[in-house]
Amino acid sequence: MRENNDIQTRRKGSGARHPIRQQLLAAFLGLCLIVVSIPVSQFDFSVQAAELRARAVTMDDGDYQEREDEDGRRREKIKMGSLLEAEEILRFGGGEEITLTETPVTPDCGVISEDVTWTDGGSLANGELVIMPGVTLTINGSITINGTVTIKGGGTIARGSTGAGFVMGEASSLTVEAVTMDGKAGTVGSSIPMITLNNRGNLVLESGCIIMNCQAGSDGGAICMRGGSLTLNDCIVKACGARQGGAIYTAGGIVTLNGAAIENCTASNYGGGI
Repeated sequence: MRENNDIQTRRKGSGARHPIRQQLLAAFLGLCLIVVSIPVSQFDFSVQAAELRARAVTMDDGDYQEREDEDGRRREKIKMGSLLEAEEILRFGGGEEITLTETPVTPDCGVISEDVTWTDGGSLANGELVIMPGVTLTINGSITINGTVTIKGGGTIARGSTGAGFVMGEASSLTVEAVTMDGKAGTVGSSIPMITLNNRGNLVLESGCIIMNCQAGSDGGAICMRGGSLTLNDCIVKACGARQGGAIYTAGGIVTLNGAAIENCTASNYGGGI
């Protein structure tokens, strides 16, 4: 008799637990239905854009990396020293949207992240031209510098035709930092300097800048200076030539060299270096 009572008690206890399990299962299934019923379009997925291939040659106390979320969109801005500042964003969801820094295909300031050729001349005005490391910008015409312009980033500017080079407008300012300017002498015949500095202009070549393989038919293989101010800070000018002023020709103005190197430059008349 006692054994029968124990069996009945265990059955009642076991049956009493079933409703709780059923309630938990029902609640879980209900939650799943709610999640499934939410439209996918209401989700906003943000993906950080492709990582830049390499960054800066120098770093200083100005290095920072800042991230912030705004309206469901992640923005990342990276700056290393004064060398690079770029932002790229990819955003998906609620209607696909893609925002990327575009490579300028004609002369203009911006970020060049892939090899590109500027087929014609043009101008750069009041801004920065960033050429990423390992990337080559080929120029085929005369590029005028207006206002204040900085060219940087670790990449290469290559001459693609005899008349390709940079001409600084009056009272303009150009800073070249950690960029190689290759005149392609021997491959592309050249007739003008890589950079022409006119009256009241200010040209600064910073650390990491290299100007090489530039040939001019007359004055200044790499730089022709007709007034203004020229400063070379830990940069290199090499393998350049001209009739006079194989590396730099100056017809007035102020030239300052701070740890700069002039190597293997020649002139058919005088001034192999300056």
